[in-house]
Amino acid sequence: MKKITLLFLATLVSTLLCVPSYAQNNLQLRAQQATDGSASSTSINLGSEYLRAGENNSVIFQQAEGAGGNGIVSDYYLTDNGGAYSADDFTLQNSEDIYLFQFQGFGGLEGTGLEPVLTGFQLFVYADAGGAPDGYPSGPDAAILELDLDWDSVNGPDAGLSFEKLETPGFAPTYIVTIDVEDATGNALNLGAGSYWVVIAGKINDALANNPPRFNWTASDDINGELPKLSDPQALFGADENWTDLNVLTASTDYNALTFTVYGPLLPDCNGMPEAGIAMVNPTSGNAGSTYSVEAQGTVGTPGISYQWQSNTNNAGWVDEGTATTEYAAYTATAPAQLGDVVEWRLSSTCLATSDVAISDVATFTVVIAYCDSAGGNTTFENITNVTYAGINNTTATHAGYNDFTAQIGSVIQGTPNQISVTITADSGDYIYAFIDWNQNGTLDDAGEVYTIASSVASVGPYTMDITVPTDAVLGNTRMRVKVGWNESTPDPCVAFGYGEIEDYTVLVAGSEDCSGTPDAGVASVNPSVGNINSNYTVSASGLTLGDGLTYQWQSNTDGAGWVDEGALLTQYVVFAATAPAILEIDVEWRLITTCTISTESATSSVATFTTAVTYCTVTFPSNVEPITYVNFGGIDNTTSAAVGGSPALEDFTSLIATVDQGESYPIEIKGNTDGAFTAKIMVYIDWNQDGIFDNAVGSDEMYTLPDIVGSTGEDAISSSGSIAVPASAMLGNTTMRVMKKFNTAAAPCNAAGYGQAEDYTILVEVASDCSGTPDGGVATVNPQTGNAGSSYTVTATGYSTGNGLTYQWQSNTDGAGWINEGGLESSYTAFAATASSVRGIDIEWRLEVTCTISVETSYSAVATFTTSAVTLYCTPVLDCTDGDNILNVTFQEIDNTTTCSPNGYGDFTSMVATVLSGDTNTISVTVGGGFANESASVWIDFNDNGSFEEDEFFYIGTGSAEVLTEDIAIPVGLAIGEYRMRVRVAAVSAATATWDMACDESQGFGETEDYTLEVTGSMSVDEYSRFTEVRLYPNPLNTGTFYIHAPSLNGGQVEVNITDMTGRQVFSNALSVNDNKVTVSVNDALTSGMYLVTLKHLGELHTFRVIKK
Repeated sequence: MKKITLLFLATLVSTLLCVPSYAQNNLQLRAQQATDGSASSTSINLGSEYLRAGENNSVIFQQAEGAGGNGIVSDYYLTDNGGAYSADDFTLQNSEDIYLFQFQGFGGLEGTGLEPVLTGFQLFVYADAGGAPDGYPSGPDAAILELDLDWDSVNGPDAGLSFEKLETPGFAPTYIVTIDVEDATGNALNLGAGSYWVVIAGKINDALANNPPRFNWTASDDINGELPKLSDPQALFGADENWTDLNVLTASTDYNALTFTVYGPLLPDCNGMPEAGIAMVNPTSGNAGSTYSVEAQGTVGTPGISYQWQSNTNNAGWVDEGTATTEYAAYTATAPAQLGDVVEWRLSSTCLATSDVAISDVATFTVVIAYCDSAGGNTTFENITNVTYAGINNTTATHAGYNDFTAQIGSVIQGTPNQISVTITADSGDYIYAFIDWNQNGTLDDAGEVYTIASSVASVGPYTMDITVPTDAVLGNTRMRVKVGWNESTPDPCVAFGYGEIEDYTVLVAGSEDCSGTPDAGVASVNPSVGNINSNYTVSASGLTLGDGLTYQWQSNTDGAGWVDEGALLTQYVVFAATAPAILEIDVEWRLITTCTISTESATSSVATFTTAVTYCTVTFPSNVEPITYVNFGGIDNTTSAAVGGSPALEDFTSLIATVDQGESYPIEIKGNTDGAFTAKIMVYIDWNQDGIFDNAVGSDEMYTLPDIVGSTGEDAISSSGSIAVPASAMLGNTTMRVMKKFNTAAAPCNAAGYGQAEDYTILVEVASDCSGTPDGGVATVNPQTGNAGSSYTVTATGYSTGNGLTYQWQSNTDGAGWINEGGLESSYTAFAATASSVRGIDIEWRLEVTCTISVETSYSAVATFTTSAVTLYCTPVLDCTDGDNILNVTFQEIDNTTTCSPNGYGDFTSMVATVLSGDTNTISVTVGGGFANESASVWIDFNDNGSFEEDEFFYIGTGSAEVLTEDIAIPVGLAIGEYRMRVRVAAVSAATATWDMACDESQGFGETEDYTLEVTGSMSVDEYSRFTEVRLYPNPLNTGTFYIHAPSLNGGQVEVNITDMTGRQVFSNALSVNDNKVTVSVNDALTSGMYLVTLKHLGELHTFRVIKK
């Protein structure tokens, strides 16, 4: 389930953020892009006269814009001298004179649109020939009407062409294109009764941009006649020059009609009584101050009419709203401020020629309290099981995303507190909020109306807090909304969200009354009742008397020293925020004195007690428990079950005690089940200062990071070993050690997410005793036992003596040359970080010399041996390729290897050899699987043969899904003849995270690694040699504004560096010097996230790299 969870989130984000901007190879597009989607828009008329073209013309035929925002390619590429043309039909019942054609489409990026490449539009009208046009634009048969109209920013449009550009944030720009046939040809187009086909095509100058945007004709839901068709002479989209149904090409019914209007002549001016229609308001009711729209249906778009909106509020009389216009327009109104106000609306239409006035039917808007809608989409993992507040006590067993419990009423008094309690079904990362509309304005998130009850929790609760009613809260019934939501870190009462639940209740607010007689001080309580020294807790009371004329005084009694006032004497009850004493095992009693100043009578609450004690936070792993199976430390030797999900997230083994001395170091070994080929991070926390907190700040001496556990059953030989250094300042006595194991990330001490487990143990810290007699040298070990020449390894020991007066000296013996001291003589044990010999096939023995300086006795540990490998060793990362995140084929020189997923995501194909020449450049192709939208391929070649894959040995190949990725591999000039390791890796990650340091990484989780052999058999001859052959650019992708070009053959010279973005815009150009075999290129902030082309020029020779900037 791990991959499903992770990739579902990644895929969801990718779907929201990535809608194609260009349509070079996409027949179907949607106009929407993933921005905030706010509804404001702007309109720019780019034509000569038709900002509202066709409004006063008669409509002969019309298909309106569809609901899906879909579009189909229809354009003409100037350089290619061809295009992909879409056509739709219309039918005339009678002979008609056609004056205007109007079309809707979209294209390009938000903001820029099509203007950088758009040069005009083509229009074709064909007769119908058996359900299809009787010709096509690139064919020999002439159309009934053919128009080729140009537009440019200097000269404007040809006669007859205009288009309106509509821009809405979050969408590609929309174009309303109008072709005035009479203006373009001198006459209207007369067509007899029958069926016809029309084609509109944007003219795109594809020489102006690499992979330019296309014009997309917007789809309609108004299906009339035949299905739209595509003529595609260049066969870009699966058709040819013959007309093919769009629903066949797209396999979708979203394109069964396209958006266009055919207009006839101008309508005559009005003469007589106009039609005012029927007024409507939307919505018909709403909050005070809210906005709503006023519209009319049934008006006639005849020229010569004046339109005036009028309103009548609470029958005060009709008044004009806004100014009169000669074109009908809807009106945006603002609701009055008084609850219950009624506003009538009507439209007054006046024929200017005759002064006849028509009044529309009336529509009514009423001011009410209306609350926004909100609901959770899925209540399986998070839901509300109980809400308790001010008399409400509602337990639910079934759950919907929204639940109306407004029939349940809680009663509160101005200025008084009431505790709210919410219990939930929890997953992880859950947030709980309450919203109460104290001012009864219909808005739930005004200042002082939002209460965060719990943040990022993973248990059921109950979660509580005190809510004090504002003294100015409006009396009467109001709304309370309770919300639980996964990952809803922003308290929004009006959003539709993914996981969780909404419940609405009613709260009755009453005014307070004067006190009398003896008040009730209630029952005091503390939360929590036990806590660490200096920790915070709250003191509260329930069942006390509330009202005017009362005072409240909190008092405390620490360890029987006597009652003292805490805080000020208050006229309103408040919960008291207290701080625990700085000493353990102290009892603090609390009580509340309540006095009625009118009757001068007082009462004392019951007593509640807080006790200081060491307590630790809890741990949860809500995804699943992947257990720790073995812990060995300081005398603890604990083996537990390896069953996944078979034990608690936090196991209590505090009955097991490890004994340690101040200032000494001790080895620790941990095992655990990773539930497959996954990586688990191991952390150990020890509360050395016994304050109840595991300090995980950077540099803390209470936090220890141990090596990862990878691909273990928990019962095999795989373990994580390290050393725990006890601070000399560690407090004596018992404290707690927490061992933590978590999938892929280091667990914080109070973890509440993911897969893993924690175990608590007791540590007894003692003062080290003086040594005596002969100490014990213990047993030395090396990790690893074998490694490459020059590699690093660790030397440790176990079972050695500890105490005062001991010294520790590491010693080595290389190939029998004799024992020599390594590092300094230490008064406390430490592990030794060693470096392997630079010679292969060498044995180095290690031992620990332990001396008691009091008895002057010395002993030596058992010997451990490290061997430098005779051959170069390489890491073998474990990845999961079972879901299609794999390498399907590698082709490079003689290698052509087709494979399936290798065991544990690693394939050893070093028996396959690719032969190359130093100084040459060769192309590699890697075919990646389709398990994820982003499969990134990378190659490393260990040119210096040191067993490590370094930054200047890395080649980024590309990112795709179920496709072939190719790139050039440059072999360095002067590379010695011999064999070298080549590593190919595919990972289910974006290009930005396919970086040079991932050759041995396992945290990316999903992918596959394959190793091959590269053999250098010689070098290129002089006549074959190019000075750019060995050039490499790194790092790639870029994290900063600086990168480097490895160019040894140009050392001491200069090279011209040019950088362009993918639209061809130059963002950097400079001649730079080559020093120390490399060029340093600093572009500062010139590059934003995206892909760029870096072109090098030297003595007329060019070389280009593709570079990704994160």
